[in-house]
Amino acid sequence: MKDAVPILLALCFVLSVPATVGLATGPPADSQPAVDGDVDGEQNHIASTHGTFISGQAEPVTANGTTNRLVLQGDVYQSYTHSQADLGTTLAIEDQSLRAEYAAFQFEQEFETLESAEQVDALETAMADLGSDIDDLEQRERTLVNGHSSDTVSEGELLRGLVATHNEAKLLQATLEAILTQAADVPGYTPPQETVSQYDAQLQLHTSDVREHIQQTNSGDELAGSALVKTAETGSTVAVLDDDQYVRETVRYDNRQREGESQIESVSAALNRIEELYPWTVGTGASDTSSGENTDEQVWSFSLPNGHEHGTLEVNLDGRTNQIYREIQFLEYREIPISDQHEQSDNGLDVQVNRTAGGGPAEVTVTESGSEATVNATVRINDERLGETGLSGSQWVLQPRGEYTLEVEADGQTVAMDIENE
Repeated sequence: MKDAVPILLALCFVLSVPATVGLATGPPADSQPAVDGDVDGEQNHIASTHGTFISGQAEPVTANGTTNRLVLQGDVYQSYTHSQADLGTTLAIEDQSLRAEYAAFQFEQEFETLESAEQVDALETAMADLGSDIDDLEQRERTLVNGHSSDTVSEGELLRGLVATHNEAKLLQATLEAILTQAADVPGYTPPQETVSQYDAQLQLHTSDVREHIQQTNSGDELAGSALVKTAETGSTVAVLDDDQYVRETVRYDNRQREGESQIESVSAALNRIEELYPWTVGTGASDTSSGENTDEQVWSFSLPNGHEHGTLEVNLDGRTNQIYREIQFLEYREIPISDQHEQSDNGLDVQVNRTAGGGPAEVTVTESGSEATVNATVRINDERLGETGLSGSQWVLQPRGEYTLEVEADGQTVAMDIENE
């Protein structure tokens, strides 16, 4: 084979090198529905708690009057972080994209110089290397999540890593497309469809609109929304408040099985299962629910293209476990119904906490006792500063799961209340 073959494989090599994406951390603007804390160097680690929740439940938790939510089980580590716009994020992504484009150009140029038999060998080697890169990507993400759950990886590192794997997966998808394009011109050779479908399904599970959202809000000129990250051996959850949206992604590794027979044999059966797990969402959403199946990986993808009353839902249903492997939600948090209210008055302050259904965001409102005059108060959860209510006297916050202490302070006066979040 000609010496050009290693250059052909450079495309896989370049795309398998993760981009180092820097997410700077810092305090939020007063107008943001933000979580904040004292910044020490790059990372901002606040309100970190462990807790064991509903061990063994695989299905989404029921939420009244809104979408059900997929949650983590077992020993869950949860903490807040706040990210700020960072030029390094954009530069790192653009650098990797440029290197990938150049490698793709080399691939195309050198491929044309090979004989047919050499082209087949080159494509088979490229496919094998691509499979190894995809397996490495999946293992790195799991290692990253497990590192955070054991408190050896910071929140900033976790978000940086998730954004990096998102971008690497997109570039590896481009690699697969490039290989298939070249293979189409080689007589008598077609990459195994089973392998192609498997690679495509694996890569899709590492890309999401939530990670794209985090990337975009950390590469512009404005402060990004705050994030609450939760990790366990069973998977990860990343939630963000940004403008009027509650953006949430949960991945459950324990609901994913790579081998065995599927329990779902048809699209209609899969749709019925989705309706069982998300009855309110399917009932109030658009009727043109999209669906798709990868027969080799047995992952069924569903979404509501036109959304539902509170936002959008996208899920991946594993056919072998019959459970949700990944859930992505974009919700208008002011539209989510209030599940309960907590009120307390002390030291001249009236505090009201409106908790949204399904353990979603909560609105904290502070006024002067005996009047409706709003108060600019500092809001804390578990002794960590979250932000200020500002002139409106109101602040939206992301709630950790389990019991937590919410505290507001204004002019040296404090009100504290214990809250249980399902």
